[in-house]
Amino acid sequence: MVEQAHASGLAQLRRPEEVFAAARAGSRAAQRAVQTEAGRLATAIAGVMAVLDPALVILGGGIGRNGDLLPMIDRALVRFVPLRVPELRVSELGPDAPLLGAVAAGLERARSVAFEAALGAATA
Repeated sequence: MVEQAHASGLAQLRRPEEVFAAARAGSRAAQRAVQTEAGRLATAIAGVMAVLDPALVILGGGIGRNGDLLPMIDRALVRFVPLRVPELRVSELGPDAPLLGAVAAGLERARSVAFEAALGAATA
């Protein structure tokens, strides 16, 4: 999105949040960059839908957690998906979602190993 903004003459913008803010403030170039990103995300979601057909898609990260994208993605998805469009939501976990997921997976694995060891010791 930032590259798209730069290509549109907004070289001073460095982060997606700045592009969103400029779009909200009325910058046509920033609005085009946001619209382009929404189309790209809709294309990616449509590809996932062809394989998984999810009822819900949760967007996260610096770009995905911006609720401004949801209506634009929804409109773009209608062009790609002939039947049911999934519900779109913004992640409540914020930018640390991958880290939180890794911690949760690590804790689950540690519990599993600890309980297996405890059960093995109890039955021996």
